[in-house]
Amino acid sequence: MTPSRTAPASVNDIIDRTVQLLEKQALVRNIAIVKNLAPDLPPLELDKNKIQQVFSNLMINACEAMSEGGL
Repeated sequence: MTPSRTAPASVNDIIDRTVQLLEKQALVRNIAIVKNLAPDLPPLELDKNKIQQVFSNLMINACEAMSEGGL
């Protein structure tokens, strides 16, 4: 197991990056990703790679659950 490497990071930036990686895959399935991010979130002490993997898994699971597409 890789040890965590925590540092202050913006959750919004991590979500934006994750959406950029998955947006084309979602569009192929006729799914639009709508972001509603809070602009005033403070940086959090976290492992950026691990939390990005969590967000990625959540988004992929959501896309797979939407067989007919959607928002």
